[in-house]
Amino acid sequence: MIMDKLINLFKILSDENRMRILFMLKEKQLCVCEMLSLLNITGATLSSHLKILKLSGIIEQKKSGRWIEYTLSDKITIEMLDFIEKHFNDKKKISEDRAKLTKVKRENICNSKR
Repeated sequence: MIMDKLINLFKILSDENRMRILFMLKEKQLCVCEMLSLLNITGATLSSHLKILKLSGIIEQKKSGRWIEYTLSDKITIEMLDFIEKHFNDKKKISEDRAKLTKVKRENICNSKR
């Protein structure tokens, strides 16, 4: 079971945007508007990535007020992301995303889209 989960995670990490999404979700729960403000992709592309991540069981979604929040689903995924980050030589994109993530204010982003 764990082996299947790891193999699936490595397949998913073969896409840069999915990898960035997972590292962002490792930091905190996010809604679609927040992720779109950080990634340079369309809503349709993000939706496709989130579907793949949900179907694989790597992320979960839950309703929180008027938002749907996405989060990592289990400890194994978090541990694998920690391992990858620790041994990853080029952390520039991850660091840039983290810096942007600290400035993201859901209310400002999501309300401006309406």
